Amino acid sequence: LECSEQLGDLVKSIDPTLALSVYLRANIPMKVIQCFAETGQYQKIVLYAKKVNFQPDYIYLLRSIMRINPDQGVQFAQLLVQDSEPLADLTQVVDVFVEQNLTQQCTAFLLDALKNNREDQGHLQTRLLEMNLMQAPQVADAILGNNMFTHYDRPHIAKLCENAGLLQRALEHYTDIDDIKRVVVQTHLLNPEWLVNYFGRLSVDDCLECLKAMLQANIHQNLQVVVQIETKYHEQLGTEKFIDLFESFNSYEESAIDMDALHIEKEDPLLTPNVRSQSSPIIVCHGDLIAQETDVIVVCSSSKYLFKSICQAGGDSVSTSYNQQISGSPNAPIIIVEPAGKIASKKIYFLPWKTNSDQSILCKSIEDFVSLALEKAIDHKYRSIAFPAIGCGGFKCSIQLISRTMVRTVYSKLKTYQMSVSFVIQPDKKDIYDEFKKHIDELQPPPSSIILKTIATKLGKGMIEVEMGDITKQKVDVIVGSSSSGILREIIIKAAGKESRMAYDIELKSHPNSVLIAIPSGSLPCKQIFFVKWEPNDNEEILQQSLIDLISTVVQNVISHNFTSVAFPAIGCGKHACSVDIVVKTMVHEMKKHLIQRKLSWTVKFVVNDNQENVYDEFCKQVLTTEDGFHEATIYQLPVTWEKSAEHKTRFTLSTKVHEYQTIASNFDQAMKGKYTDIIKIERIQNERWYMQYLAHTKDFRKRLNMDTEKRLYHGCPEQAANTIIEDCFNRSYAGVNGTVYGVGVYFSSDATYSHGYTKPNANGERCMFLSRVLVGKTTKGNNKMKTRPLGFDSTTDEKHIFVTYHDAQAFAEYLITYK
Repeated sequence: LECSEQLGDLVKSIDPTLALSVYLRANIPMKVIQCFAETGQYQKIVLYAKKVNFQPDYIYLLRSIMRINPDQGVQFAQLLVQDSEPLADLTQVVDVFVEQNLTQQCTAFLLDALKNNREDQGHLQTRLLEMNLMQAPQVADAILGNNMFTHYDRPHIAKLCENAGLLQRALEHYTDIDDIKRVVVQTHLLNPEWLVNYFGRLSVDDCLECLKAMLQANIHQNLQVVVQIETKYHEQLGTEKFIDLFESFNSYEESAIDMDALHIEKEDPLLTPNVRSQSSPIIVCHGDLIAQETDVIVVCSSSKYLFKSICQAGGDSVSTSYNQQISGSPNAPIIIVEPAGKIASKKIYFLPWKTNSDQSILCKSIEDFVSLALEKAIDHKYRSIAFPAIGCGGFKCSIQLISRTMVRTVYSKLKTYQMSVSFVIQPDKKDIYDEFKKHIDELQPPPSSIILKTIATKLGKGMIEVEMGDITKQKVDVIVGSSSSGILREIIIKAAGKESRMAYDIELKSHPNSVLIAIPSGSLPCKQIFFVKWEPNDNEEILQQSLIDLISTVVQNVISHNFTSVAFPAIGCGKHACSVDIVVKTMVHEMKKHLIQRKLSWTVKFVVNDNQENVYDEFCKQVLTTEDGFHEATIYQLPVTWEKSAEHKTRFTLSTKVHEYQTIASNFDQAMKGKYTDIIKIERIQNERWYMQYLAHTKDFRKRLNMDTEKRLYHGCPEQAANTIIEDCFNRSYAGVNGTVYGVGVYFSSDATYSHGYTKPNANGERCMFLSRVLVGKTTKGNNKMKTRPLGFDSTTDEKHIFVTYHDAQAFAEYLITYK
């Protein structure tokens, strides 16, 4: 009996296994595969079809299997697509799952089939997320959380996430600001910590738009998280913008809530002046570019080692994205790639670069490299970027030239844009690190420049002062506030306390149209608080007259209370953005006029926020001007870094965290060249009498020489001598104790190791060295016969690093460094 299809059909109803054997011998592929399917031998279908080179209708078979056994159907579907060349179209396979409403089985299948995250399968990634967002949102959330896929339709999935209540995932995907605002206002449905961190991804403008939307939607619900965001990002976004935002929502009742919240932020310039760090946004650090948590890291794509390490850390998605872009635009000046894997930044900028033996061409190429990266980051409104030291490795370029050019280019580019820039140096490359640090330090401002904090002038029997500070801290009889400034009013009332707030509420309710409301000072050091009704105006004449009226009102009320001192804020120079020139000139002129004409023995202060340097400068100019006929004499001026002390302290220990300390310590470390083990402390010297004498000499030197000859030099001495110097200046009566080689005077050196030789350890092994401001003036080579400065000269020198002064106030001990 010969095996045939007819024979197989006859025995199939009695014995399917025998029928299968007949079909195999008769070489009837379709019937063989049908028997495999009916007997549950699905794996053999694929093996047999490949063996006999037969192409069955796999989709038809899959449908059949799915109807009988869905779990077996999943296994069969996986067999169909497991090879690099699948036996069935993946989209059609998915259609079969969907037809049977087998979402769970389809998800398991697709998670395996799409594991390579291929771009051409983006539509299937979308379908996978889509079906789960509509039927099993928690599964979609888990898939998105694992960051498995990057090629799906993000806007579409974002919308589905929002509909499914997965608001965090929606925000991760939305890019349109209107979509973001619609979701972000629902803070009660979002994790607060995650939401605060999310704002770090937004541009400055988008961030402020969202904060505004949050307050508009529900100020009481969203206020707390808005304050948390302000606390974390005020430096990037600008405190002034936050203040404007809060004030724009102020009704009187809400103002108190807003400003209470703002008081959480210790660096708000209106609340705690003089705490803002002076640190530069440009730093050099040892580390790995991969680990930098900046908005952008910059990679030189020409550096094989760096390029390879970044691609390995980022995984296939970084390499694939870069290769696709570079193949499409081989001459692109910059390739921007989304980070992945271990890379901590938000973006990767790949830039090509070539070295050159010609130094001018090399410098130009470095400038272009740095400039392009910065310009692109600025365009994208990023706030932090990290660079490697390009050319200092395998290219073997001059470290000095590379570091100098990169640092100077960054400084030049960031004159008008605030951005944090890091130069990341490999831990074992100390020489490269030192060069970058040197060039950064060269461009840093000196640790304590003569920025005036307080100036004063005498007018008749009275005095006018200008101060950068906090008006609530003024020890005067009266401090003045404006009714039009909700923020300033709230700062004053909050600092004064509940009693003052209650008094203000009562007075406002009883006399809503009163030109001036006087309330008790509460916890403030003043005796009374005046709130004057005043409104800004764009018309310059009206603005000027309103300020004249304000000053007159205050003066009359100060007189009626028998007070003798008053402090004004810079009315209208903040949020109202009135003309600084008109405001300052009018206020100062009117106050001078009252002091002179009324013969008032008053002290009048104009207190300016420390973030309003232009306003402060204009007040100083108007107070000191002689053109109005009121000016008599300037009294004093102190450095902005100086702290106030009720005990009249002269020594203030610096925190190791402030830039003032770090700069001095860094310079000392370089100058000492390893001849010490530890800095115990650095003290700022605030001997006002000595400093004023030194300023008088500074003014004389500059006028006489028409140039600045001040140097920062070291002076070493025993601890007891240091204590005496702080109280009594560099007394020349002690000159000659330790040598007179270059003259009988006080010795200073730019070489700390030289000054170290004149220190002596105390009982704890600690030594003392001053960092001093020294007026060297016109100097000449000295010798041991010089008892005083030579005629026509101000100091003597060894013509290398030593300078000798001959006047006690020719130098000022600015800092005392205690070290071992």
